[in-house]
Amino acid sequence: MKAIYGYSHVVRVTKVIWKSPESKWVKVNTDGASRENPGKSSWGFCMRDSNEDIIQAQAKEIEEDPSTNTQAEAIAPLRYVETIQMDRIWIETDSLLIKNIVERVWEVPWKIITIIKEI
Repeated sequence: MKAIYGYSHVVRVTKVIWKSPESKWVKVNTDGASRENPGKSSWGFCMRDSNEDIIQAQAKEIEEDPSTNTQAEAIAPLRYVETIQMDRIWIETDSLLIKNIVERVWEVPWKIITIIKEI
């Protein structure tokens, strides 16, 4: 108990503003979520062009039940990638795990290795 006395929590806030992609590029924002963990999960993505017009948006519940938030975060960009044939794509995710896995900074957790290989 002594350890928590005098403890001062510092909250940091970072303002994030969405920016449109450069000309001839598309930006895809993806997200995944899980109620409980594991539990009912879903994924979604929204693709916009450099004029900020929505080209495609999709969201769906994951039928394999239960799944984790990590699985949902990984499935979101995969489902997007399956829908298009483009080469100038900027994918944004709020998942540091997925970002670092795709950029090969972190190793892939075994539960999502097949999903990441498909991406």
